[in-house]
Amino acid sequence: MFSDQLSLKMKTMKKYLRKSLFVLLNDSDEDKSLFHDLLVSSLDISRPKWLFFLDNKITMDEFFLKTYIPFNSNCLVSITNSDNSEVITEIYQISKDDRLRKNILAHWNLDNGIQFSKTNLYQRRNNLFGFHFRVSTVLDSPYTFLSNTQNHEIQLDGIIGKVMEHLKKELNFTITYRFTREYGIRLNNGSWTGGIADLVNNVSDIFASSIGMTSSRKEAIDFTIPLFFSDDCFFFKKPIKEDVEWKKFLNIARMKKHGILNRIIKGATKISAQSVRLLLF
Repeated sequence: MFSDQLSLKMKTMKKYLRKSLFVLLNDSDEDKSLFHDLLVSSLDISRPKWLFFLDNKITMDEFFLKTYIPFNSNCLVSITNSDNSEVITEIYQISKDDRLRKNILAHWNLDNGIQFSKTNLYQRRNNLFGFHFRVSTVLDSPYTFLSNTQNHEIQLDGIIGKVMEHLKKELNFTITYRFTREYGIRLNNGSWTGGIADLVNNVSDIFASSIGMTSSRKEAIDFTIPLFFSDDCFFFKKPIKEDVEWKKFLNIARMKKHGILNRIIKGATKISAQSVRLLLF
């Protein structure tokens, strides 16, 4: 009965998930089943915040054995010790095949209250432990192009290429590049082409490119925070002034119907907007 009521509420809560906090107060078999079978299957677990209270009879690895906790999740687990103190741990996984990663976030006891870790989120999650990313890209100078290293190896260069190389060193991951000829458009049958198709079809994990953001693309893939903003413009040769009459379209006296209207306006003191429309159309 409770599961049915919760599933109905979930349908109306999805648009508020970013501001939601889910709290599970114990680790009973019923709560475990509720979490795994209902909550995880019906929503994106990375969107709301989670707080789990577990006793020391079950480990975190056992409780979350069937659940993938994405890298960008906000999941906290509080475990009670034998002296009734609490250890609050932050958990996540780098990929579905990765083990559960744990960072102690805070300690609590009755005498001293809560004591938080002094490390921020980036410091706690700045190591991807050699995870391998499949990266698609379009060769489009100056954003992405190929160059030779000092060791005569070919590497991805350009603005985005340098960003990827910097992130690879800072966050400790490896890359295999895949080159595609186009950014990607949505076809009439709903499928995608180019680099977006690589992401949608799980051929690649990242599309490293200066791709423009559109509403249809946002429905299919996730965008990072923009690295830079640019303007697209058309350029053409400045014409000779005598050859182009820029204000020609404003000279309404050259058109017959506009000429009639012009004479009527000159001979009348007032004319309504409705009358003008009738004369024009």
